Amino acid sequence: MKRQRWLAHAAVLVCGMGAAAGHAADAVNIPLRASAQNAGQTGSVSLASQGSETSLLFIISGVSRTTTRPLRVYTFIYEGSCASHADKPAYSMNQTLRPVNDTPAGPWRFSRSAPIAYDRLVGGNYAFVVRAGPWDGGMDLFCGEIGTSSHALGM
Repeated sequence: MKRQRWLAHAAVLVCGMGAAAGHAADAVNIPLRASAQNAGQTGSVSLASQGSETSLLFIISGVSRTTTRPLRVYTFIYEGSCASHADKPAYSMNQTLRPVNDTPAGPWRFSRSAPIAYDRLVGGNYAFVVRAGPWDGGMDLFCGEIGTSSHALGM
């Protein structure tokens, strides 16, 4: 399962190159904007089709200095936009909270699997939210939109 997920993420790079050449792709890269409490940081989430689910690879440059280490973050998909999304997430992907490369300063990467088909996800109006744990105030760290993102590869 892990190998399939990483192969799907490798496909993001290949499909992204194909998309740049004008070919349709089953992968996109969505930029994540840092919240005001996490100013100066950058991030992205890469989406790849994985059967009836969507494989997600998050990469974030860092988090505020007040965020507890080792880093544990929560990830959600909301219907709507970063500025105006539903009260409750459409999907919570919090089976694992720790990033893969848990260094004190970052950058960090972590993968998740969303129980929604890739075509349905990229065809909808959704926002990805990366949030600090409750012990850190549960603040939003990053947000990125799909469906309206002009930076998405493969769209």
